[in-house]
Amino acid sequence: METSIQLRPAVLEDAGMIFRWRNDPFIVARSSFQREVRWDEHLKWFEETIHGERRKMFIIEREGRPLGQVRFDRLAEGVLAISVYLLEESTGKGYGIEAVRSGCARIFGLPDVQRIIACVRRDNHRARSAFIKAGFLEEGDAGLCPDAHFTLSLSRTKVWKEDDRRIASFYADLIARYGVDARALDWGSRESQRLRFAVLAQVGSLAGARVLDVGCGMGDFLGWLTEAGIEVDYTGIDITPGMIDIAKRRFPAGRFEIRNLLEDGPAEVYDYVFASGVFYYRQTEPVEFMRKMIEALFSVAGEAVVFNSLSAWSPGRDPGEFYADPLETIQFCRSLTSRMALRHDYHPRDFTLYLYKKEYRKEYGP
Repeated sequence: METSIQLRPAVLEDAGMIFRWRNDPFIVARSSFQREVRWDEHLKWFEETIHGERRKMFIIEREGRPLGQVRFDRLAEGVLAISVYLLEESTGKGYGIEAVRSGCARIFGLPDVQRIIACVRRDNHRARSAFIKAGFLEEGDAGLCPDAHFTLSLSRTKVWKEDDRRIASFYADLIARYGVDARALDWGSRESQRLRFAVLAQVGSLAGARVLDVGCGMGDFLGWLTEAGIEVDYTGIDITPGMIDIAKRRFPAGRFEIRNLLEDGPAEVYDYVFASGVFYYRQTEPVEFMRKMIEALFSVAGEAVVFNSLSAWSPGRDPGEFYADPLETIQFCRSLTSRMALRHDYHPRDFTLYLYKKEYRKEYGP
């Protein structure tokens, strides 16, 4: 559902408006310091906000009308504090919760931000409730917030967890509708699914290899390998319980587990690690999620990692889907290995990237 409020970055011309808001008795009474500020100290602080790197401020608007502000201040490495207020006439309508969610989504777009802290006065139960509804959890970190304040936090992994639940629910609905069918995995067709499997399998010599299939769905890749006469020691993991239940029934010889690689990935190392279709439906910080997942895939691979994604070079895009830029993805993967190969020739909307861990093969020369 489209949000009823919008956020825009604050600009220097907003200084007078923010000054009036900051000294509004309604807002002063709910602030942590409960005092008015002078124009000279406000202007110095506001100029630092606009031009500096330690603070980000957004103006909350609805249909072009300013309603308040949401601000993020750096507390420590990877940790920011959020501050939000609305004008009195705009409270009680859910705009604050929307602003918190929207603002946090923007800030988590910065690659170095891992956690957002909210410091809420203990007598401000309404604000505490709003942050909890926005996804924050109460905790007891000493020193992050002033005395007589609740400390609430939202982590990047918590935001991704919401995406995980949404995606698991999406696939559960498709299973209920289609059963054991490529459409239950939201593939365009069984043929396009099998085409991608064929490209994945070209990563190397898989016969007898230990294979980890991340986002294995109903085990279709194992079925394809078996049909192709490629015997592997196979393990598949997925975050959707219904998928794993079906995979276990279809392929009793394989190992299948409900597991989130980013939270509780396997301790052992596999020869080849595969991930097919795991990025396309991510909506919350998809680029950063993709990078963290690639790092996790690479960490448990002995020989190579291979993954695919919808491509930003696609001639058309469907709403709600994530399309990764192949060159940006390669640039990131260079931090892991310089030995890689890109395939962008088998489907106009798709690319596959092979990442190898060991040295270049001798047959290719020095």
